[in-house]
Amino acid sequence: MSFKPAENKFSYNFNTGLDLFLNNASRSPIPLSHKKIIEDYLVEWVGATHDPYYFNFKHADMLKQQIAHFVSCDAHQISIGTTVADGFSKLIHGLNWEDADEVLLVQEDYPSVTLPFHTLKSPIIQWVKPVNGTVTIESIQRALTPKTKAIALSWVNYTTGQVNPISAISKFCQEHDILLLIDATQALGVLPINLSKIRIDYVTASLYKWCFCPQGTAISIFSPQLLSQTSPIGAGVFSQSDRMLRYAPNTPTNSARKFEYGNLNILGIMLAYETFDWFNSVGIELIHDTLKSLTQQLIKLITKRNFDLALNYSNDHESSIISFIHPKATEFIKRLEGLGGKATYRHGLVRLSPGIYQNEKTINMLQDIL
Repeated sequence: MSFKPAENKFSYNFNTGLDLFLNNASRSPIPLSHKKIIEDYLVEWVGATHDPYYFNFKHADMLKQQIAHFVSCDAHQISIGTTVADGFSKLIHGLNWEDADEVLLVQEDYPSVTLPFHTLKSPIIQWVKPVNGTVTIESIQRALTPKTKAIALSWVNYTTGQVNPISAISKFCQEHDILLLIDATQALGVLPINLSKIRIDYVTASLYKWCFCPQGTAISIFSPQLLSQTSPIGAGVFSQSDRMLRYAPNTPTNSARKFEYGNLNILGIMLAYETFDWFNSVGIELIHDTLKSLTQQLIKLITKRNFDLALNYSNDHESSIISFIHPKATEFIKRLEGLGGKATYRHGLVRLSPGIYQNEKTINMLQDIL
Protein backbone atom coordinates (compact mmCIF):
# COMPACT_ATOMS: atom_id res chain seq x y z
CA MET A 1 0.00 0.00 0.00
CA SER A 2 1.42 3.38 -0.98
CA PHE A 3 1.24 6.56 1.05
CA LYS A 4 -0.95 9.49 0.15
CA PRO A 5 0.94 12.62 -0.95
CA ALA A 6 -0.41 14.53 2.05
CA GLU A 7 1.81 12.56 4.43
CA ASN A 8 4.26 15.49 4.64
CA LYS A 9 1.55 17.50 6.33
CA PHE A 10 2.75 15.86 9.56
CA SER A 11 6.50 15.42 9.27
CA TYR A 12 7.32 19.15 9.09
CA ASN A 13 6.32 19.59 12.74
CA PHE A 14 8.85 17.15 14.20
CA ASN A 15 12.59 16.95 14.67
CA THR A 16 14.53 14.83 12.21
CA GLY A 17 15.98 11.55 13.45
CA LEU A 18 12.65 9.91 14.27
CA ASP A 19 12.64 7.47 11.35
CA LEU A 20 13.06 4.45 13.63
CA PHE A 21 11.16 5.64 16.68
CA LEU A 22 8.61 2.83 16.77
CA ASN A 23 7.40 3.31 20.31
CA ASN A 24 4.41 5.66 20.17
CA ALA A 25 2.32 3.08 22.05
CA SER A 26 4.65 3.79 24.98
CA ARG A 27 5.06 7.55 24.60
CA SER A 28 5.14 9.98 21.72
CA PRO A 29 7.79 12.53 20.81
CA ILE A 30 6.95 16.22 21.28
CA PRO A 31 6.26 18.22 18.10
CA LEU A 32 8.20 21.43 17.51
CA SER A 33 5.06 23.50 18.02
CA HIS A 34 4.69 21.95 21.47
CA LYS A 35 8.34 22.64 22.28
CA LYS A 36 7.74 26.33 21.56
CA ILE A 37 4.76 26.37 23.96
CA ILE A 38 6.92 24.82 26.71
CA GLU A 39 9.69 27.36 26.16
CA ASP A 40 7.30 30.32 26.20
CA TYR A 41 5.53 28.98 29.28
CA LEU A 42 8.81 28.62 31.18
CA VAL A 43 9.65 32.24 30.42
CA GLU A 44 6.26 33.31 31.79
CA TRP A 45 6.66 31.08 34.82
CA VAL A 46 10.11 32.45 35.64
CA GLY A 47 8.75 35.97 35.37
CA ALA A 48 5.49 35.14 37.15
CA THR A 49 3.63 37.05 34.44
CA HIS A 50 0.39 35.09 34.49
CA ASP A 51 -2.23 34.17 37.07
CA PRO A 52 -2.30 30.36 37.19
CA TYR A 53 -5.82 30.32 38.67
CA TYR A 54 -7.82 31.93 35.86
CA PHE A 55 -5.21 30.96 33.28
CA ASN A 56 -5.92 27.31 34.09
CA PHE A 57 -9.70 27.74 33.81
CA LYS A 58 -9.42 29.37 30.40
CA HIS A 59 -7.14 26.76 28.86
CA ALA A 60 -9.03 23.81 30.33
CA ASP A 61 -12.25 25.09 28.78
CA MET A 62 -10.54 25.70 25.44
CA LEU A 63 -9.15 22.15 25.41
CA LYS A 64 -12.57 20.64 26.11
CA GLN A 65 -14.03 22.48 23.12
CA GLN A 66 -11.35 21.04 20.83
CA ILE A 67 -11.78 17.50 22.14
CA ALA A 68 -15.56 17.76 21.92
CA HIS A 69 -15.24 18.68 18.25
CA PHE A 70 -12.75 15.87 17.64
CA VAL A 71 -14.92 13.07 19.05
CA SER A 72 -18.37 14.65 18.53
CA CYS A 73 -19.64 15.14 22.06
CA ASP A 74 -20.51 18.08 24.30
CA ALA A 75 -17.70 19.85 26.14
CA HIS A 76 -19.68 19.59 29.38
CA GLN A 77 -19.28 15.81 29.23
CA ILE A 78 -15.48 16.07 29.50
CA SER A 79 -13.40 16.00 32.67
CA ILE A 80 -9.65 16.57 32.73
CA GLY A 81 -7.58 14.41 35.05
CA THR A 82 -4.17 12.82 35.39
CA THR A 83 -4.32 9.14 34.41
CA VAL A 84 -6.67 6.41 33.25
CA ALA A 85 -6.41 4.67 36.61
CA ASP A 86 -7.37 7.91 38.36
CA GLY A 87 -10.34 8.32 36.02
CA PHE A 88 -11.60 4.78 36.52
CA SER A 89 -11.15 5.06 40.28
CA LYS A 90 -13.20 8.27 40.48
CA LEU A 91 -15.89 6.72 38.30
CA ILE A 92 -16.35 3.38 40.00
CA HIS A 93 -16.17 4.81 43.51
CA GLY A 94 -18.78 7.36 42.52
CA LEU A 95 -21.30 4.79 41.25
CA ASN A 96 -23.83 2.94 43.35
CA TRP A 97 -23.11 -0.79 43.27
CA GLU A 98 -25.42 -3.42 44.70
CA ASP A 99 -23.87 -6.36 46.55
CA ALA A 100 -24.71 -8.79 43.77
CA ASP A 101 -23.57 -6.59 40.85
CA GLU A 102 -20.93 -7.97 38.52
CA VAL A 103 -18.48 -6.33 36.13
CA LEU A 104 -16.85 -8.00 33.13
CA LEU A 105 -13.13 -7.38 32.73
CA VAL A 106 -10.83 -8.72 30.03
CA GLN A 107 -7.95 -11.09 30.63
CA GLU A 108 -4.56 -9.48 29.91
CA ASP A 109 -6.08 -6.01 29.65
CA TYR A 110 -4.10 -3.00 30.82
CA PRO A 111 -3.83 -2.85 34.64
CA SER A 112 -5.20 0.70 34.81
CA VAL A 113 -8.50 -0.72 33.55
CA THR A 114 -8.66 -3.79 35.77
CA LEU A 115 -6.92 -2.95 39.05
CA PRO A 116 -9.25 -0.11 40.18
CA PHE A 117 -12.09 -2.65 40.38
CA HIS A 118 -10.07 -4.73 42.83
CA THR A 119 -10.41 -1.92 45.39
CA LEU A 120 -14.17 -2.55 45.69
CA LYS A 121 -16.09 -5.34 47.39
CA SER A 122 -18.81 -4.84 44.79
CA PRO A 123 -19.06 -5.37 41.90
CA ILE A 124 -17.88 -8.96 41.64
CA ILE A 125 -15.35 -9.41 38.84
CA GLN A 126 -15.98 -11.88 36.03
CA TRP A 127 -13.35 -12.39 33.34
CA VAL A 128 -13.78 -12.39 29.57
CA LYS A 129 -11.29 -14.43 27.57
CA PRO A 130 -10.37 -12.84 24.21
CA VAL A 131 -10.32 -14.80 20.97
CA ASN A 132 -7.23 -14.07 18.84
CA GLY A 133 -6.63 -11.09 21.10
CA THR A 134 -10.10 -9.64 20.49
CA VAL A 135 -13.16 -9.43 22.70
CA THR A 136 -16.02 -11.00 20.77
CA ILE A 137 -19.73 -10.85 21.48
CA GLU A 138 -19.63 -14.61 22.00
CA SER A 139 -16.86 -14.29 24.61
CA ILE A 140 -18.93 -11.68 26.44
CA GLN A 141 -22.02 -13.88 26.33
CA ARG A 142 -20.10 -16.74 27.94
CA ALA A 143 -19.28 -14.52 30.95
CA LEU A 144 -22.63 -12.74 31.07
CA THR A 145 -25.08 -13.29 33.92
CA PRO A 146 -28.28 -11.49 34.96
CA LYS A 147 -26.15 -9.67 37.56
CA THR A 148 -23.80 -8.08 35.02
CA LYS A 149 -23.92 -4.29 35.42
CA ALA A 150 -20.88 -3.16 33.41
CA ILE A 151 -18.05 -4.18 31.13
CA ALA A 152 -14.74 -2.33 31.15
CA LEU A 153 -12.10 -2.82 28.47
CA SER A 154 -9.53 -1.15 26.25
CA TRP A 155 -10.54 -0.04 22.77
CA VAL A 156 -7.11 -1.19 21.50
CA ASN A 157 -5.02 -3.83 23.26
CA TYR A 158 -1.77 -2.26 24.40
CA THR A 159 0.37 -5.32 23.64
CA THR A 160 -0.97 -6.66 20.36
CA GLY A 161 -2.78 -3.68 18.90
CA GLN A 162 -5.93 -5.66 18.28
CA VAL A 163 -8.96 -3.38 17.95
CA ASN A 164 -12.00 -4.50 19.89
CA PRO A 165 -15.36 -4.23 18.06
CA ILE A 166 -16.63 -1.40 20.22
CA SER A 167 -19.58 -0.59 17.98
CA ALA A 168 -20.92 -4.16 18.22
CA ILE A 169 -20.19 -4.31 21.95
CA SER A 170 -22.02 -1.01 22.40
CA LYS A 171 -25.16 -2.39 20.74
CA PHE A 172 -24.93 -5.53 22.87
CA CYS A 173 -24.62 -3.47 26.05
CA GLN A 174 -27.64 -1.37 25.17
CA GLU A 175 -29.72 -4.50 24.52
CA HIS A 176 -28.75 -5.93 27.93
CA ASP A 177 -28.75 -2.66 29.91
CA ILE A 178 -25.01 -2.90 30.66
CA LEU A 179 -22.68 0.05 31.21
CA LEU A 180 -19.85 0.24 28.68
CA LEU A 181 -16.60 1.69 30.10
CA ILE A 182 -13.71 2.18 27.69
CA ASP A 183 -10.00 3.00 27.93
CA ALA A 184 -9.25 4.72 24.60
CA THR A 185 -5.61 5.58 25.30
CA GLN A 186 -4.33 3.53 22.35
CA ALA A 187 -7.23 4.62 20.12
CA LEU A 188 -7.55 8.38 20.58
CA GLY A 189 -5.54 10.07 17.84
CA VAL A 190 -5.37 6.85 15.82
CA LEU A 191 -8.91 5.66 15.11
CA PRO A 192 -11.91 7.77 14.11
CA ILE A 193 -14.13 8.14 17.20
CA ASN A 194 -17.61 9.63 16.88
CA LEU A 195 -19.50 9.57 20.16
CA SER A 196 -22.63 10.97 18.51
CA LYS A 197 -22.95 7.72 16.56
CA ILE A 198 -21.89 5.17 19.13
CA ARG A 199 -23.19 4.89 22.70
CA ILE A 200 -20.36 4.58 25.22
CA ASP A 201 -21.12 5.38 28.83
CA TYR A 202 -17.57 6.30 29.78
CA VAL A 203 -14.41 6.93 27.74
CA THR A 204 -11.07 7.74 29.32
CA ALA A 205 -7.66 8.23 27.73
CA SER A 206 -4.17 9.28 28.71
CA LEU A 207 -2.72 11.77 26.22
CA TYR A 208 1.00 11.01 26.36
CA LYS A 209 0.94 8.33 23.68
CA TRP A 210 -0.77 9.29 20.41
CA CYS A 211 -1.70 12.83 21.43
CA PHE A 212 1.81 14.25 21.93
CA CYS A 213 1.48 15.37 25.54
CA PRO A 214 3.55 14.84 28.68
CA GLN A 215 2.51 12.29 31.23
CA GLY A 216 0.02 13.42 33.83
CA THR A 217 -2.77 14.56 31.51
CA ALA A 218 -5.83 12.42 30.80
CA ILE A 219 -9.46 12.99 29.90
CA SER A 220 -12.74 11.34 30.83
CA ILE A 221 -15.93 11.62 28.78
CA PHE A 222 -19.25 10.67 30.39
CA SER A 223 -22.50 9.96 28.63
CA PRO A 224 -25.21 12.34 29.89
CA GLN A 225 -26.98 9.41 31.57
CA LEU A 226 -23.89 8.16 33.42
CA LEU A 227 -22.89 11.68 34.40
CA SER A 228 -26.18 12.13 36.24
CA GLN A 229 -25.74 8.76 38.01
CA THR A 230 -22.17 9.34 39.22
CA SER A 231 -21.31 11.37 42.31
CA PRO A 232 -17.92 13.01 42.91
CA ILE A 233 -15.88 11.43 45.68
CA GLY A 234 -14.08 14.69 46.40
CA ALA A 235 -14.40 18.42 45.94
CA GLY A 236 -12.31 21.48 45.22
CA VAL A 237 -12.53 24.92 43.74
CA PHE A 238 -12.38 23.58 40.19
CA SER A 239 -15.40 21.37 40.76
CA GLN A 240 -17.57 24.23 42.04
CA SER A 241 -20.47 25.47 39.92
CA ASP A 242 -18.93 28.94 39.54
CA ARG A 243 -15.26 28.21 40.41
CA MET A 244 -15.39 30.88 43.12
CA LEU A 245 -13.05 30.81 46.08
CA ARG A 246 -15.10 29.71 49.09
CA TYR A 247 -14.69 27.41 52.04
CA ALA A 248 -18.41 26.49 52.17
CA PRO A 249 -20.85 25.33 50.98
CA ASN A 250 -19.86 22.73 48.42
CA THR A 251 -21.94 23.37 45.31
CA PRO A 252 -20.59 21.10 42.55
CA THR A 253 -21.29 21.81 38.92
CA ASN A 254 -23.61 19.52 36.97
CA SER A 255 -20.98 19.03 34.27
CA ALA A 256 -18.13 16.50 34.23
CA ARG A 257 -16.00 19.23 35.75
CA LYS A 258 -17.39 18.08 39.11
CA PHE A 259 -14.58 15.48 39.01
CA GLU A 260 -11.86 18.14 38.77
CA TYR A 261 -10.92 18.98 42.34
CA GLY A 262 -7.89 21.25 42.13
CA ASN A 263 -5.26 22.81 39.89
CA LEU A 264 -4.68 20.68 36.81
CA ASN A 265 -1.58 20.00 34.73
CA ILE A 266 -1.68 23.32 32.89
CA LEU A 267 1.32 22.58 30.68
CA GLY A 268 -0.22 19.29 29.62
CA ILE A 269 -3.52 21.07 28.95
CA MET A 270 -1.83 23.68 26.76
CA LEU A 271 -0.01 21.03 24.74
CA ALA A 272 -3.18 18.96 24.43
CA TYR A 273 -5.02 22.00 23.08
CA GLU A 274 -2.31 22.43 20.44
CA THR A 275 -2.61 18.75 19.53
CA PHE A 276 -6.36 18.67 19.10
CA ASP A 277 -6.46 22.01 17.31
CA TRP A 278 -3.97 20.48 14.88
CA PHE A 279 -5.88 17.18 14.64
CA ASN A 280 -9.12 19.02 13.92
CA SER A 281 -7.45 21.03 11.15
CA VAL A 282 -6.05 17.99 9.30
CA GLY A 283 -8.82 15.51 10.15
CA ILE A 284 -8.68 12.11 11.82
CA GLU A 285 -9.24 10.36 8.48
CA LEU A 286 -5.85 11.46 7.16
CA ILE A 287 -4.16 10.59 10.44
CA HIS A 288 -5.82 7.17 10.47
CA ASP A 289 -5.00 6.43 6.83
CA THR A 290 -1.34 7.35 7.36
CA LEU A 291 -0.92 5.18 10.44
CA LYS A 292 -2.89 2.30 8.97
CA SER A 293 -0.74 2.31 5.84
CA LEU A 294 2.46 2.29 7.89
CA THR A 295 1.24 -0.55 10.08
CA GLN A 296 0.14 -2.74 7.20
CA GLN A 297 3.49 -2.24 5.49
CA LEU A 298 5.17 -3.35 8.71
CA ILE A 299 3.01 -6.49 8.81
CA LYS A 300 3.97 -7.29 5.22
CA LEU A 301 7.66 -6.81 6.03
CA ILE A 302 7.52 -8.98 9.16
CA THR A 303 5.64 -11.70 7.28
CA LYS A 304 8.03 -11.56 4.34
CA ARG A 305 10.97 -12.06 6.71
CA ASN A 306 9.22 -15.13 8.17
CA PHE A 307 8.92 -13.83 11.71
CA ASP A 308 5.92 -15.06 13.68
CA LEU A 309 3.34 -12.41 14.46
CA ALA A 310 1.85 -12.34 17.97
CA LEU A 311 -1.50 -13.44 16.53
CA ASN A 312 -3.44 -13.43 13.29
CA TYR A 313 -3.81 -9.84 12.21
CA SER A 314 -6.55 -9.07 9.73
CA ASN A 315 -5.82 -7.65 6.29
CA ASP A 316 -7.56 -4.51 7.53
CA HIS A 317 -5.67 -4.13 10.83
CA GLU A 318 -6.42 -0.57 11.93
CA SER A 319 -4.37 0.35 14.96
CA SER A 320 -0.78 1.47 14.77
CA ILE A 321 0.52 -1.38 16.93
CA ILE A 322 1.82 -4.79 15.93
CA SER A 323 3.81 -7.36 17.90
CA PHE A 324 5.99 -10.20 16.67
CA ILE A 325 8.47 -12.79 17.87
CA HIS A 326 12.10 -12.11 17.04
CA PRO A 327 14.47 -15.03 17.76
CA LYS A 328 17.19 -12.55 18.75
CA ALA A 329 15.01 -9.82 20.18
CA THR A 330 17.62 -8.29 22.51
CA GLU A 331 20.13 -7.94 19.68
CA PHE A 332 17.47 -6.43 17.41
CA ILE A 333 16.48 -3.85 20.04
CA LYS A 334 20.15 -2.92 20.53
CA ARG A 335 20.63 -2.44 16.77
CA LEU A 336 17.49 -0.33 16.64
CA GLU A 337 18.57 1.86 19.55
CA GLY A 338 22.08 2.16 18.09
CA LEU A 339 20.51 3.92 15.12
CA GLY A 340 18.47 6.23 17.34
CA GLY A 341 15.34 4.09 17.21
CA LYS A 342 13.10 2.65 19.88
CA ALA A 343 10.63 -0.23 20.32
CA THR A 344 9.18 -2.16 23.23
CA TYR A 345 10.18 -5.71 24.15
CA ARG A 346 7.74 -7.24 26.62
CA HIS A 347 6.17 -10.64 27.32
CA GLY A 348 8.50 -12.21 24.73
CA LEU A 349 7.15 -9.91 22.00
CA VAL A 350 8.67 -7.01 20.10
CA ARG A 351 6.04 -4.27 19.78
CA LEU A 352 6.30 -1.77 16.93
CA SER A 353 4.14 1.36 16.88
CA PRO A 354 5.00 3.88 14.13
CA GLY A 355 4.01 7.55 14.12
CA ILE A 356 2.38 9.93 11.65
CA TYR A 357 5.71 11.69 10.96
CA GLN A 358 7.17 8.56 9.32
CA ASN A 359 7.08 7.19 5.76
CA GLU A 360 8.48 4.45 3.54
CA LYS A 361 12.00 5.35 4.69
CA THR A 362 11.11 3.85 8.06
CA ILE A 363 10.08 0.56 6.44
CA ASN A 364 13.25 0.41 4.35
CA MET A 365 15.53 1.16 7.31
CA LEU A 366 13.80 -1.43 9.46
CA GLN A 367 14.20 -4.02 6.74
CA ASP A 368 17.96 -3.59 6.90
CA ILE A 369 18.24 -4.23 10.65
CA LEU A 370 15.65 -6.95 11.25
